[in-house]
Amino acid sequence: MAENSQTQQILVPFDFSEAANNAIVYAMELARLFKCEITIFYTVNKKNGKLNVNEDGSENTIKQKLSILANNLIADYTIAINVYMFTGEVHEIIHKIYPKINAIALIVGLNSKKSRMHFFTSNTIVTNYRDLRIPLIVVSDEAEQARWVASRILEQREAGL
Repeated sequence: MAENSQTQQILVPFDFSEAANNAIVYAMELARLFKCEITIFYTVNKKNGKLNVNEDGSENTIKQKLSILANNLIADYTIAINVYMFTGEVHEIIHKIYPKINAIALIVGLNSKKSRMHFFTSNTIVTNYRDLRIPLIVVSDEAEQARWVASRILEQREAGL
C-alpha cells in the first residue's frame, strides 16, 4: 500500500453485496469529478473464521473476483484503482488506513436488515464511524435507512458524542 501518497483517494470497503456495488458506482463518479483514485478493499475476519462474502469461496477466489472487478472498472471509467485484501475488523482497518492513503472520503454501501452482510448497517455506521476526519458517504437502495443514519450521526456530533 502506498503510504502517505500525494494522490487523493476515495476509500470503498467492498463485500460483494448489492449495497457495496452501489457504493463503487458512486465512488467512481466522484473520482472522475475530483480526479482522484479509488482504493477498494475487502476484509477477511479471521476471528469467526468466515469470509466476508455472500457466496462461498477461498481467499484466492476472492482475490480473483476483486481483480476482475478492478479491471472492469478501469476499462469503464479509466480511473486508477487500488485493490487490497486485509485481515481484521472492517472499522479498525478503515481507521488505520485512511490517513495513510490520503483518503478524501469513505463511501460505504448500507446493507439492509434483510442482508446477510452486517458490516455496514445503520447501527454499525453510527457506532464505528462518527469520529472520522473525512466525509462519510452512505449509499443505499433504501433511502429511508440512509436518511436515518445521516440524522443520527448529525445528532451525535451536535451532542458532542
